[in-house]
Formats: sequence, C-alpha cells, structure tokens
Amino acid sequence: MSQDQLLTAILAFHSSILVSAVVAYHKYGDRTELFQKSLDGTNSILERLLRLVSSDLEQRLAAVFAVQDEPRKVVLLTDELYDKPVSPVGSETYREAIRDFVVSSSEGLKDCFYLMKLRDAWCRWAKRLSWTMLVLVIWQVIASSLVWSQKIFSLNLPEWSLKVSASITGVLLIAVLVSVVVLQHHHSGVLDLRQKHGPY
Repeated sequence: MSQDQLLTAILAFHSSILVSAVVAYHKYGDRTELFQKSLDGTNSILERLLRLVSSDLEQRLAAVFAVQDEPRKVVLLTDELYDKPVSPVGSETYREAIRDFVVSSSEGLKDCFYLMKLRDAWCRWAKRLSWTMLVLVIWQVIASSLVWSQKIFSLNLPEWSLKVSASITGVLLIAVLVSVVVLQHHHSGVLDLRQKHGPY
C-alpha cells in the first residue's frame, strides 16, 4: 500500500469514527435526562423496599414497647421514691423482636443493599462512558487534523505515527464497548429488581 493510499484509508477511518462519536456523544454523552429517567424508577422501588422493611421493624418493636406500663423500677433516693419505667432495650423480648425482624426481612434487606450497589455502579460506569466518548471525539479531531495536514501540506509524518493514531482510536473504541457492556449488565440487574418489587 502506498503512502497516499494509507493516508486516504486512515483519514476515512478517523472521519467515520469522528462522525459516529459526535452523534453518540450528542445523544448519550450528557446523561442528565438518562440519569433522571433511570434513577427515578430505581429510587421509587428502593423507597418502596425501605418502607416495607421499616414497617416490618416498626410492627415488631411496637409489641415490645407497648408493655412499658407493666414493668416498673422503684428507685430509693434519700427519703423519696421515684417510679420509673424500665426500658425494654436490651431485654430478651427486644432481642427476639430484632432477631425475628432480621430473619423475616432478610430478603428485603438484601434486595435494598443490592439495588443501591447496582445503582451506584450504574452511575459510575455511565460517567466513565460519557468521559470515554468525549475523549474519543477529541482524539478523532486531533488525529483527523494531523492526517489532513499530512495530506494537504505534505508534512512527511512517519508511517508509524499514522498507525499509532489508528491504534489509539481502536483502544478507545474498545473502552467504549466495555463501558456499554458493563453498563447494560448493571442496568439489567436494576430492571430485574424493579420487575420483582413493583411496576417499572
């Protein structure tokens, strides 16, 4: 392949990637609306789970604290008697109520933790994808400019520099694809939990 053919091929490669990267970044780079749409549904399911778990805890502890009037402790200070209610915290009944709550709500607690973990991971990878696409766009502008300069002004850039520019583009494309795959994995996990616990 001649130098001119190599330049034409690499220029076509960078130009096509640049157009695609600009379109993709315009649509997906600013994730404000996508964040809002995805997180609104996720946060509503998370709030529903937390309400269910807290309601279960409230019901179990209500029975423990309802017997406040029965046990009394009489404290003798000098010549006066003070009648104080005994706190059930730390009692066997209190510990049993907490134990029953943990057992009965273990799946809800696990789903809450897993959903928060997936949501945070989704946000991290969405940011990485946005930054990677932005870097790809910037790099394509730089690489295309270099190739155009070589073609128009005959700068006599070494052949390896043209191949390196295409290789960097390839690495960035792989990084974008990896980000998309991981993002989809986390999103699927979120959708599974949203489907399990309510309308999504």
